[in-house]
Amino acid sequence: MLDDLFAGDDERAAAAAQRVTAADLPGLLAALGGADPEARWWAVGALAHLPGPEATTALMGVAADADPEARWWAVGALAHLPGPEATTALMGVAADADPHVRALETVFKEAG
Repeated sequence: MLDDLFAGDDERAAAAAQRVTAADLPGLLAALGGADPEARWWAVGALAHLPGPEATTALMGVAADADPEARWWAVGALAHLPGPEATTALMGVAADADPHVRALETVFKEAG
């Protein structure tokens, strides 16, 4: 699964992101901590399809990342996950230093 996710082929990666399981979590967490921005992006996207506290916690960590683009990805992913932890993380969007991340607040309010 992770081979497809990180193969460099967007079509394969998009399909793989929707099929991740809890067994893929260690590889996804490793990618989040890596230096490859594309691998980090696909790991965040895959975590959006993996309900559970581990995925939410990982995404909350990325939502506090120094890289505003990574924060933007994580906030978007958290919006797809249920639970109070995700909701709490999304409440911090309005105070983000990056205007693109702050703009997501409007999207979330409009989506209801």
